[in-house]
Amino acid sequence: MGGNALAPYGARRVTAVEYRKYKKLLYEKFGAFLETLVTPELNISYSDIPYYSTKPDFGDLDFLVTGITNQDVLNFLGYINCSVYQHEFSKKKTYFNPPQTYSFLFEDILQVDIILVPEEDFYTSLIYYAYNDLGNLLGKIYNRMGLKYGHRGLTYSLTTGTEKFDEILVSKNHDFIYGFLGLPFDRNKYLIDKSIFPDLNSIFEFVKKSKYFHPDIFIYENLNHKNRIRDKKRNTYRLFLDHLKSTPILKPPLDEFFSNYFPTEEKKLQILFDYFSGFEESYKYSLKERDEQLRRRDMFNGVVINEITGLEGKDLSLFMESLRKNSEFESRIYLSKEKFHLWIKDEFDNLEKPNAL
Repeated sequence: MGGNALAPYGARRVTAVEYRKYKKLLYEKFGAFLETLVTPELNISYSDIPYYSTKPDFGDLDFLVTGITNQDVLNFLGYINCSVYQHEFSKKKTYFNPPQTYSFLFEDILQVDIILVPEEDFYTSLIYYAYNDLGNLLGKIYNRMGLKYGHRGLTYSLTTGTEKFDEILVSKNHDFIYGFLGLPFDRNKYLIDKSIFPDLNSIFEFVKKSKYFHPDIFIYENLNHKNRIRDKKRNTYRLFLDHLKSTPILKPPLDEFFSNYFPTEEKKLQILFDYFSGFEESYKYSLKERDEQLRRRDMFNGVVINEITGLEGKDLSLFMESLRKNSEFESRIYLSKEKFHLWIKDEFDNLEKPNAL
């Protein structure tokens, strides 16, 4: 995604009229290519990304596809006489960014990005990527609440300290994803007649209607390093910040604003559990899995096994690997820590040559 990758090779911005012409041609060629596939059981979906209706020009055409393989994309690019044999710009003006996005110069003018997604993520991706930075802006609000809104839908990260243990799916239903923010969602207007946003200003005003909107969420100082670098390069994001400056809204300080809604982490989770069906069950299951993993790490790690056996380095690694492969390991690790460690000691003592592991 992003329309500058092929600029040195002839890609340029095109007018809305040109864009519609090339989009129609792409659909025709892609549809004709699909007819050459001899796998009728494939469930193939594809679509360009919706945009606001008065958008004057375009740097690229994002084309979302599910139900085909990477090799199918390569075959399609061959079908229209493009080449992706290199992972960098090739002499045939094609760029391949594996494994999900293929960028190529279409009709020697327009950069097209074919974006492959799993079937279950097709519509969530289509909605998230639609209308310029709308998904990104709403994602910033959710991020402030400790959630992630992206191409998979709405997710929650369960961590062990600074390490992410699991990304739990909260919802893929945009009626609920938008509804939690206090925003309406009309699937027909979003994806079929595409009439919901006439211009960028209408997108900005829509974001500001969220019950959890606060202008300070979006300032660069409140973003992490990765998002700060990325969003500074996004023209729509910069325009949104300019819009916020020109239409100031008085709010309490950011932390105070959110603490009024979510005074504690426990209260926030309960609100989410009550709103998003199935999230509480998924959260508790993942929490149980995380706690079990932490228990196993505490009982079975290099430091503990070194204290029991005195082994170090390669000998330690080989002995631990032999224990993992032992048919009794999975049943033994559910014993008390003391009994489990006694079993390890017995296994070590029964080795004839532990230094020859």
